[in-house]
Amino acid sequence: MYKDPARAERRINYLLALNAGAHMNRDASLMLLSPLAADASQAEADARANVLKAAAVAHSTVVGNTEYDGYHKATGLTAATTLNAIADSSTLATCRTLTNGLLTWAGAHADASGVHFHDDTVLNAMSLTTATGSATLPQLAVDLNDLLAAFRLHFASASE
Repeated sequence: MYKDPARAERRINYLLALNAGAHMNRDASLMLLSPLAADASQAEADARANVLKAAAVAHSTVVGNTEYDGYHKATGLTAATTLNAIADSSTLATCRTLTNGLLTWAGAHADASGVHFHDDTVLNAMSLTTATGSATLPQLAVDLNDLLAAFRLHFASASE
């Protein structure tokens, strides 16, 4: 029996996630963002891509166990390191590169072996496709909105 109630709660959260949820707790960092407008500016797209990159990297590296109330069973550090190495978005070309990196990260992170308590079937089922080399700003806005929706669903997939 645990004498520390916080430690007991973490153990319970860990067991609940192990049984039912992809994550031990929720990440609400993106819930306040609105989708980009179809005519979003380059600066707006750059800002959104950079926010999504920061959220994905931070999310990937939070590991939970019976002692610590984190998001993952094991770290997705390799994918986070790869994503973090992509330059921040500041032009159409760098926005395209970063958006493609985010799409790749989302696809790999959903069902990467040993990362989650259970594979995220919702994120895995979303049809996130890599932007083409000739992607326009409106196309990237759609991709970034799709990523925002996917991240929201994935980050919220904690056990209750």
